[in-house]
Order: sequence, then structure tokens, then C-alpha cells
Amino acid sequence: MASGEIWHSRIMHDSTLMKSATNDAIENDIAFAAETTRRNKAGEPLTEEQFPKEMRPMRMGERYGDLPNIFCAGGYWVVSRHFADVMQRCELGQTSFYPVSFFQSDMKTRVDGEFFHLNFAETKEAFDPVKSKKVTSFSSNVWRSANVPKDGEIAVSDAALSGADLWVDPRLRHSVFMSKCLVEHLRKEKLTQRLGLAKCTIVQSNES
Repeated sequence: MASGEIWHSRIMHDSTLMKSATNDAIENDIAFAAETTRRNKAGEPLTEEQFPKEMRPMRMGERYGDLPNIFCAGGYWVVSRHFADVMQRCELGQTSFYPVSFFQSDMKTRVDGEFFHLNFAETKEAFDPVKSKKVTSFSSNVWRSANVPKDGEIAVSDAALSGADLWVDPRLRHSVFMSKCLVEHLRKEKLTQRLGLAKCTIVQSNES
């Protein structure tokens, strides 16, 4: 990645992207499922075996309508085939996609479309809390932003310009960052509508 733009996405703050979902494995070992989703949001590389292969609504009689191109199903982040294919035009590092099927609550009626778990598996410690606006301390060396950051409010060091095009930052809670490369490809395919993008301020190393 060599472009001079970094974008912050507010997907992890967006309740409209959270979908009811469960399966037998989750219900039988909820602690394991919770640990998997926590580690994924933290940017840890995970294996396919750690993700459920089938999902259904939590309540009998509940039905899925059309699922968006990116959403969170029972704590697991999921993308459509289209979204996954476009993302892979850029450098994703260890980030992986694992297939998952969605069914209605009867576990017989399959939801149309191909879907994949999104394993966020790249991190960068580039967030600059001093140069950022509207961020508050959450815990030791961890901050949180406003639910809807505006352009320029989130600051990152120029170290963010190197490496993978998608990552999370352990210093900013519920953060997802994207490069210019990734955002441009997603925009060309009209896939940025639900991402809640805000352009970051880039702090040069001689400014920090």
C-alpha cells in the first residue's frame, strides 16, 4: 500500500448491521463462540474450524430478508461473495474469508447468495489519540471515538500507509481502517454505502 489516504469505517458501531444469528455449535459452547468473535474483532488470525459453517435466526419463525453485503451475524462479521471478491483486489495480508451458509429458522430454507466469514487478521498501532478529535479514554492505552466520526477527526501516523489495506487498531476500540486502494475498489462496485467512511488525518512522523 503506497497511497496517501486512510479511511476509518464505523461498521462496528452500526446497530443496523447487527443480525440475529445462531446455530447448534454456538448454543452448545457459547463461551467458545464469544472468544472467537472477540479475537476476530481484535485482529487475530483464526482458522476456518473456529467459525460456524451454518447460521439461522435466533428465534423460531424469524426470517431473513435480503442480507447486506457486509453485516455482523451473532457476533461474526460476514461479507457477500461480491464484497469478498472486490476486497481481494488489494493487499489483505493474513485476513481470510471462510464460507458460511444462512438458513431460515426451519434450517431447511436456504437464504439466497454466497457468504463468507471475514476474519480481520491484520493490526496496526497507528492511531494517534493526541491529534484525534472527539475521542475519549476507554482503558489503559485504549480509546474510543464518537459513534459517527467525521472526516479529519481520527488521526493516524504515516506508519498506517505501509502494509495491509484492511486492519484494526488495538488502541482504538471497535476500529476498522481501510486504505485508498480498498475504498476506491469498493466505491467502483457501489459497496461503500453501509461502511460509514470518514477520511483520517495522517500525521507525518516528524510531526508527532
